[in-house]
Amino acid sequence: MTAPIVEAELIEESAIEETPDTPMDEEEVQAEVARLFERARSFTDTELSDRRKEASDFYKGLPFGNEKPGRSQVVSTDLRDTVQAILPDLMRLFTGADRVVAFRPTSMEKASEAKQATDYVNHLFMVENAGFNVLYSTLKDALVKGFGVVKWWWEDEEVEESYEMSGLAPEDIAQLEQDPANTVQLLSQTPDGLLNIRITRVNTDGRVRVASLPPEDFLFSENSRDLEEALLVAHRTELRRGELVEMGIDEDFLDEHGGVSTDAETNEEKIARHPIADTIESDEGIEAAQKIQYVENYVYMDVDGDGVAELRRIITIGSGLAVWEDIPWTKRPFAIFVPDPEPHTIIGLGMFDYTADIQRIKSGVLRASLDSLAFAVNPRTWAVESQTNMKDVQNTEIGATIRVRAPGMIGEFVHSYVGKEAFPMLQYMDEVKENRTGTSKAAAGLDPDALQSSTKSAVAATVSGSRQHKELMARIFAENGLTQLFTGLLELVVSNQQIPRMLELSGEGFVKIDPRPWNATMGVTVEVALGTDEERMAVLMATAEKQEQIIEKFGPQNPMVTVAQYRNTLARMTALGGFVPELFWTKVPPDWQPPPPPPPPITSEEAFIQVEEMKAKVDLMTEEMKNKTSLMETLLREDRERDRIEVDAFIRLADIESKSDKSFDQNLIKVIMDSSRGEIEGARLGLQNQTQELQQRLAALQAPPPAPPEPPAPGPAPQQGP
Repeated sequence: MTAPIVEAELIEESAIEETPDTPMDEEEVQAEVARLFERARSFTDTELSDRRKEASDFYKGLPFGNEKPGRSQVVSTDLRDTVQAILPDLMRLFTGADRVVAFRPTSMEKASEAKQATDYVNHLFMVENAGFNVLYSTLKDALVKGFGVVKWWWEDEEVEESYEMSGLAPEDIAQLEQDPANTVQLLSQTPDGLLNIRITRVNTDGRVRVASLPPEDFLFSENSRDLEEALLVAHRTELRRGELVEMGIDEDFLDEHGGVSTDAETNEEKIARHPIADTIESDEGIEAAQKIQYVENYVYMDVDGDGVAELRRIITIGSGLAVWEDIPWTKRPFAIFVPDPEPHTIIGLGMFDYTADIQRIKSGVLRASLDSLAFAVNPRTWAVESQTNMKDVQNTEIGATIRVRAPGMIGEFVHSYVGKEAFPMLQYMDEVKENRTGTSKAAAGLDPDALQSSTKSAVAATVSGSRQHKELMARIFAENGLTQLFTGLLELVVSNQQIPRMLELSGEGFVKIDPRPWNATMGVTVEVALGTDEERMAVLMATAEKQEQIIEKFGPQNPMVTVAQYRNTLARMTALGGFVPELFWTKVPPDWQPPPPPPPPITSEEAFIQVEEMKAKVDLMTEEMKNKTSLMETLLREDRERDRIEVDAFIRLADIESKSDKSFDQNLIKVIMDSSRGEIEGARLGLQNQTQELQQRLAALQAPPPAPPEPPAPGPAPQQGP
């Protein structure tokens, strides 16, 4: 981090007498911090807080102090009306989307890491730290006073777990005792020498904490260009003595240096926020409840004497700003929100700066108009004192008699009502306010059809033009405050979270979150939901329609739209309607594959061709079956003829043998005949198998097509959440 660029007078005033390469001692550090803090405190308490206190009074509609007794004291609430018109839209823009910011991956391989970091940091802010309330308080401070501050920090926690274990050997217990986080207590011993114990384990964990700071508690060096280059940025507050002791601050140190700064007690902005603080019973009699000033100073200082100013966090205690801790630091844990920032400076303008003069003018016009109405309705009476009964004149009872000594001794001063002449001025001032702030009746949701004097396109242009002010303001808040906040939160969890956590993120079930390997320098993209709900719903509906057409025409495996993307569109539409998407749309599993596409429909011509082809196949197979059947019958006839020839041969041989003394080897003749019969039998069996196969194929061709499967019975309707 480079050293800050500061004004010449600041450098001159901040320089202290020291030799080069000489480290600063504790007294020099404390003196320099006290000097820088006093400059920042004086700038805040005497200039900024007075202006912000006035803005707070204007927001509450308090009297200006120039009111006259007996006259109208009405106060126009233009600042409050403007803030209340802008704040709902800003809260919708920042909290209506699924996530406030998204982290950009540094490479394709880091895409899943960036998505997990996005879900986790949004969860830390919106869920664990009530992000809606933090944003509401900060944005309201920014709109009313022109300055809102958010701080984040890491808070360590100790979680104690205790459970019993039985049947352990002494060597097992020795292994458990090696962990310093374990405390082993012996409960009993079994007859066989095994031990029953209670083990208590203290796990050190931590959580991210985010809070909206009161603007008067945030101090910075005057003439600073931005938050990073400011010479000093400090957070001052008042903590109870017991809270400081829990933080590890020594009680003897508190006894010596404890105390509350009178400047903090008399800050006009703080008093305006707590107007009844003086009537609350003090807790000073309770030692642990005594308030002590606690200041975290984030200051650039060359403590080591190397000629380069490094950022350090210096904690001071009490009104004397005694230094308790002085350590190097990396980044100031603050994000500032300014509606209209002034270039090259930290502060800027808020709605008070836009509407203060208008509120004064309208209040004066309203007061004069109401006074005129009061004079017209209740005119003043004149009377001759010696010629009228003054008690009768002062009696305001309706119909009461006034006694006079002579006619014309009493009368009325006639006052004409001039309020109608004041109405154009009020309308003109409202137009000026609308032009400055972008809050108009059209932008407040008035239906264009209701404006009979203007066309729909003219009213739409008016609504769009007035909305540009709010969208620009939202963009400024997003690119500055929210970017600073979420970048700091990412660096905080990467640097401090040492134990993985199991959290349910984005409807994907429980996920193990371990931010230690994450890249803490990932870029941030703020997802501000600009535009009205109707406009965004129209865009989503058109997108869903195109996605449906693409999937229907090219199938689920087309290169443009996936089923998961189509589900995301439907889920976003459901969320925009105010419902939980997971109740209606299930997450698409990563390994899901679409079913194979159905066969294309068959035309009548193609069906006729297929029928004709099937008939030809049936006729061909039928003819083939006939040929094979005929061939089989021929083989059977030849086999029977062979059997007859064989029988005749054996009879003739027997007759010859009986008539002569010769004998023949009948077995040889039988072998010759059987070999020939085997060839015929093999051919017959082959023909038989071929015939059976042809019969099966023919039956399959002639069978009717199978009926389509019946749709499954509907299951029970899914239950919706409460």
